[in-house]
Amino acid sequence: MVSREYECIYIHIPKCAGTTIETYFDNLEGWHGGFGWYEKRRKREWAEFFKFSCVRNPWDWFVSLHRYWSRMTEAEWFHTVTNQKGKKHRQDWYNKTVPTFKVAIEKMPMLFQSTRTETHFWRQSGFIFNDRDELQVDYLIRIDDFNAGFRHVLETVGAPVVEPRPMNRIEDGGHHYSAWYTDRMAKAVGEFYKRDVDLLGYEFERVEDPNKELYECMTK
Repeated sequence: MVSREYECIYIHIPKCAGTTIETYFDNLEGWHGGFGWYEKRRKREWAEFFKFSCVRNPWDWFVSLHRYWSRMTEAEWFHTVTNQKGKKHRQDWYNKTVPTFKVAIEKMPMLFQSTRTETHFWRQSGFIFNDRDELQVDYLIRIDDFNAGFRHVLETVGAPVVEPRPMNRIEDGGHHYSAWYTDRMAKAVGEFYKRDVDLLGYEFERVEDPNKELYECMTK
């Protein structure tokens, strides 16, 4: 998203504080897609403007994605997993209802490869790294240190510094993302998002959740 007022380009990765960032800047132009779109269609701005994005621990990110999907109606979910031309995919297990967290992990390769036009199913690295694994933006905000990172962006582009108010947040009762995962599930997500894990420098952190009933419910 392009801000001509502050001469910056924000690459919006879903479920990475995008609503908060876009609400602050307002009047942004562009598309919720990867760097390539701007590189081709906004050549002057891409060459001259400050470029930034926001990233998230892949295991935490997938929890947030699934919770977002779980709020959808059947029609919204079907629209999400069909391409922009509205074609149905051969695998109809996910066309009807949102799969459980466990099933979504088991079917990740099938689901993500079938929905290339829906950015919620891209890997984070695909938005901001080229085929040679070179970062294409000037700065990355990390969601776990969002306030400091966002402040750096605002100071860099000369925008008024404010304490951002999180927007569009799905509350999780304060539970750590690891409460959603068995060891096997965590391994599967790590393997699927291996490029993100390697390029962004994240790892899975196990934090024991005292609410064992919630943990058992989530991992079924």
